[in-house]
Amino acid sequence: MQWKGLSISPCNLCPRECLAHRAEGQRGFCQADDGIRVARAALHPWEEPCISGPKGSGTVFFAGCNLRCVYCQNYEIAAGGKGKAVTAKQLADIFLNLQAKGAANINLVTPDHYVTGVAEAVLLSQRQRACAAGGLQWQRLREAGNDQGAGRHRGHLSDGLQVYGSGVGGWIFGGS
Repeated sequence: MQWKGLSISPCNLCPRECLAHRAEGQRGFCQADDGIRVARAALHPWEEPCISGPKGSGTVFFAGCNLRCVYCQNYEIAAGGKGKAVTAKQLADIFLNLQAKGAANINLVTPDHYVTGVAEAVLLSQRQRACAAGGLQWQRLREAGNDQGAGRHRGHLSDGLQVYGSGVGGWIFGGS
């Protein structure tokens, strides 16, 4: 896969560009190493009704964050690093499980420092659709980065993964 300038080692995946050598075991400012850590994945019906639908958004909270907001409502996840290590394949299965439960979309909370692994997981889950019914149905990713800079990852990812929009909170897969 082509990542067009994005690197985990030295890390430049978020605007902080801490240049940590995560592939060699060093943790970035976000507290992430070279793996993916998921703190929680579940249907989240309390988002805005226009995006969560009747059953909720399929929300995936990632461990670690590069912001260190003093008002963070997810401090134990963001700064404490709580979560479970998962592979890109396991993350793809999480997306598909949330979709099977009726998620209106996949809503990723603080995924910036995992963008390469998240993109790989999205592509793996979408490819399952090509092999058999049931792959990830959503084709586009709306970047709603938590003040990370509008469109930071737009144009950096390949293999047909589309990144569009910007806002606050995370990324959302959905729409057409």
